[in-house]
Amino acid sequence: MVRKKLPILKKLLNKRQRKKFINPFIEKGKLLFEKTKLFFQQTSQNLSKSFDKKKIKKKIKKLITSVSKKLGTTWEKGRVYFQAENLRKVWPVLAILAILLMIAGIFIFARLENRKPVISYHKIAKTSTIAKSATVSSKIDENAEFTRKGFCLSVPAFYYHHIEPADLAAKEGHASLNIDVGAFEAQMKYFVDHGYNTITAEELPASLAAHRGIGGKPILITLDDGYVDSYTYAYPIAKKYGIKLNLFIITGLLGGPDYLTWSQLQEMVGSGLVFAYDHTVSHYSLPSGNVEKIKSEIVGAKEALEENLGVNVRILAYPYGSYDQKVINVVQETGFLGAYGTSSSFLQCESSIYSLKRTRASGSLPSAYGL
Repeated sequence: MVRKKLPILKKLLNKRQRKKFINPFIEKGKLLFEKTKLFFQQTSQNLSKSFDKKKIKKKIKKLITSVSKKLGTTWEKGRVYFQAENLRKVWPVLAILAILLMIAGIFIFARLENRKPVISYHKIAKTSTIAKSATVSSKIDENAEFTRKGFCLSVPAFYYHHIEPADLAAKEGHASLNIDVGAFEAQMKYFVDHGYNTITAEELPASLAAHRGIGGKPILITLDDGYVDSYTYAYPIAKKYGIKLNLFIITGLLGGPDYLTWSQLQEMVGSGLVFAYDHTVSHYSLPSGNVEKIKSEIVGAKEALEENLGVNVRILAYPYGSYDQKVINVVQETGFLGAYGTSSSFLQCESSIYSLKRTRASGSLPSAYGL
């Protein structure tokens, strides 16, 4: 059918059609060109004799009127020609094209309808780089979805350093890394009042690796470095509200000024609310070292935590949030399940299980983040 109709289109450009429509148009164009050329020659001669503006304007107006009429007539003839004579010949081809476009449109619409968005547990603030999330489903498996990044979950993870009164932090030089105790407690209370459940740092990568969702409205609270104020101020608040705290410990600094002692850490871990993980031996910037140095920093801290706390440590937080592929390779080879950086996002994906996202906490309520 289609092959029989294709010669119809070619007929529009054959000799008979050119003689009937295209050639007359070309001839009229040539005639107009010759008249225009003659006009300008005569005008040039007249200008050399006398400069009569009125006559020139009159001739230009007359020429424009003539050209407009002839072009209008030619266009009208062409329009009628295609409508009346050839449309009957071409309409089957046009109908086939219209049907194909309709089928393509239906197919695209069906694909868009069947494609589910990534389901998120939380709403993110308009000022955030993360889009607003969908409503949480009561079914765990519907709280996650596959994307181009693989299996993903939307889980906010916040990191803190010092938790102490603002005036004390200013006195001790901690102000830039500190969250006031009152602000920290208000945030923890907010999470509880709004139905969030705090999880461990190991639950997130384990869920991503197993392609399973996390029930409820999960949120991750982490404290970096192992400062003593996590025992003095943060731990009592955690017990008050039943909040799980995840401490990333610099093992080589424990017992030093401003840092936890092993006994304090053991007490907190023994409560079942505090979980301790690897933050290297000396807070060394891992990408700047060779493989042996990276391994000694990571494995040294891991072994110290396991020996003193009696736990299996499979999670790491990169010092300064700094890592590269060399570091990731060592982390994988030494048996870690996942690792956290400091890039801000609530979207956590299987493809970045060794560069999980954390957002630096501020003194504002979680509603500032759309939670």
